[in-house]
Amino acid sequence: MRQDEIFSLKWESVILNERFRHGEITIIGKGGKRRNIRMNQTVYDLLARKRRENNGEYVFVSPKTGDKLDNVKRSFATALKKAGISNFRFHDLRHTSASWMVQGGADIYAVQKILGHADLKTTQRYAHQSPDYLESQIGVLDGFLDQKKVPDEKPQIKIAI
Repeated sequence: MRQDEIFSLKWESVILNERFRHGEITIIGKGGKRRNIRMNQTVYDLLARKRRENNGEYVFVSPKTGDKLDNVKRSFATALKKAGISNFRFHDLRHTSASWMVQGGADIYAVQKILGHADLKTTQRYAHQSPDYLESQIGVLDGFLDQKKVPDEKPQIKIAI
């Protein structure tokens, strides 16, 4: 989700299905387009816990004021510093998640829908491929070729008379 989508998220848009332990978020995203987002288990667990703690209208509220959260610049900068990460913006989290989904085997068209991109080219710009991942993927060709290899020796054909 985009930062403004996260900050504007209301509990009325969050469906947590306790029985099947999955959930869905309905948002009005960029350009006023409605989008449904399925949750992974990590997000489901986080929101289920937050729901028990928070009876307000908004999902993410300021711990100081209790109002809708609208800025995490200082907290985000502190987290980056503690993690030893530099030159990283909040929006880069969308790029990272897209890259990790694709590198984990997610279909690029599914990632497009999850991120809410109208154009696949935008998603392709988000889904960066790390050098290590590209190196690991070239090995897929070897596996394919191993299955198609022609034996060095011709098989002996025996004819029974």
